[in-house]
Formats: sequence, structure tokens, C-alpha cells
Amino acid sequence: MKLEHDNLFDTILKWKKFYLEVKNNNELSKHTYSQYNKVFNLFYEFIIEELDEDKSIKDIDKSIIIKFLNHKEWEASTKKNYLIFIKGFFQFISDENDSNYNFLKIFKNINIKVKKSIPIHLNNDEEEKVNTYCIDTFKLVEKKQISISNKVAIRNALLIYILLKSGIRVSEVLGLKVDDFILDNESNVYSFKVLGKGNKERIAYVPATIEKVFKYFINIQHSNIAFSSTNKDNLIDRAFLFIIVRKIFKSLNINKSGLHIMRHTLAMKLVAQNVNLSTISEILGHSDISITQIYARSNEESKKSALVGSFFS
Repeated sequence: MKLEHDNLFDTILKWKKFYLEVKNNNELSKHTYSQYNKVFNLFYEFIIEELDEDKSIKDIDKSIIIKFLNHKEWEASTKKNYLIFIKGFFQFISDENDSNYNFLKIFKNINIKVKKSIPIHLNNDEEEKVNTYCIDTFKLVEKKQISISNKVAIRNALLIYILLKSGIRVSEVLGLKVDDFILDNESNVYSFKVLGKGNKERIAYVPATIEKVFKYFINIQHSNIAFSSTNKDNLIDRAFLFIIVRKIFKSLNINKSGLHIMRHTLAMKLVAQNVNLSTISEILGHSDISITQIYARSNEESKKSALVGSFFS
């Protein structure tokens, strides 16, 4: 594709359209696609304010990128994510333009330091509360108390239980199909394939103690979608699942929110049990073990804080 079009704004919009089309063909999740759109729109609005339309896309230099990242009071972690997106966008233009113009030089030495924080996760008491809630909800099947509202409660408990026990991502659990699940009687687990980031497949596991409730739930599904909305066989979206989790946590007096909490909880638990980091990385589907190391560092921070507290108590 040619680098320049009618004017700067038109050029950026045409490259955006091409970029998102290619990204969409790579089967982005709705959430990721929405995030791409959000960051792009912020950047585009900034460019409109900062540069005249008769400028060239080559006029977008390092100073413009830095100014964009600093023009609002964003958290360092937000700035880092925005920088990753913008750099990816200009990497795409560099790879695809007919002029072989390379933009990557403008990103050299732009670094954003993010303070490492302990990932929000459930403590042991909170995890036990969630686990008990799920098991108690599953008992509705044995008691044959199957009202419409109870069907919804069973579905929601299954979603949370699978997230808590397997450590898979929200996008991965929402994409599961009924025939993905295979019962392994020898190991007493259900195994299932998930499609992670970069379209990489891996096997995840949950305890087979949910066998009865799982079989019941699967039998009432009208399609191959494992977790659908109640009225139609449509996928549950991320926003709706967030509301479900927040509501259940609130009922359990758990003052935390976020869909990655269950995933972080499993990771912290495995680190505390001295499971090899490489194994944890594979369970979580991380592309690089350095991502997994944050849990190990967090565990050390927790131990240090506990000890320091004991010194002065």
C-alpha cells in the first residue's frame, strides 16, 4: 500500500482500516479489538489537534509520540500499553508501505517504567468462600432444584469454578465448546483445549468433581457453545461476565473486582506450592516465562511484608 494519501488525516485513517482488517483476520477477541480502536481514536484525536492535515505522516516523530503519552495524566501502565499499540501500528506501516519507509527509529529509547505491583488475587479465605459458593450451587442439581434462575446460577458458578481451577483467560473460557471437554477417569479431571494468544493451543484441566453438574449443564445446551446466554445461544460477552463476578463477590463480602482475579489466584497459589515457574508459565499460556516471574516476585514481597510486620509486633 502506498505510504501517503490525500492528506495526513486521510493517510492515518486508511492505514488504520487496513491494520484493523489484518488484525481482525487474526481472530482478535472483541475486547482486544475494542482496545485497539480506543487507543487509535485517542491517538488520532491528538494528531488532529497537534498537526495540520497538509503535513506528511513522516512528520510524526519521537517528540510527537512522547507528547501524546504525556498529554494526559495516565498511569504508567496505561502509557506503556498505549506505546505498545502505537509502536505496533507504525511497525505495520513500516512493513506494508510501498516506499519501504521505516518508522521504528522514532521509538528508539522511549521507555516507560512501570512499578511492579502484586497482582490482585484472592487470599486463602476468599478463595475458600468462592469455592464453597460454587460447590453449594452445584448441589442444586443433586437436589433437582432446577428453576430458570437456578440454571443461570449453575452456569455462572461453572464459569467461575473453571476460571479459578484452570487459570485460563476470560476470552478462553468464553470461547469454549461443549465437545472441547474430555473426561479423564484415570486422573479424575476434565481436560479441554483452549486457544490462547497468538492462536496457540494448550490443554487445561479442572477437577472431575464437577462431573454430575457438568453433564447436566451440557445436556441442557441447545448448541455446541459451552456457555451461552439464557434466552439465545449467543456467547456471553466479557462485560456481562464482569457484572456476574462482581455481583457474586459482593454477595460473599469480597471487596475485589476484575476478571483476572481467579487466574492470578491460581498463579500465586502454585508459586506458594513451589511449582516450577516453567510449568506455571505453560499452565497460564504465557508466551515468555518473564511474564510469569511477576508472581514469584509478588510472593517474595508478601513474605517480606509478613516478616517485617512480625519484627515490630
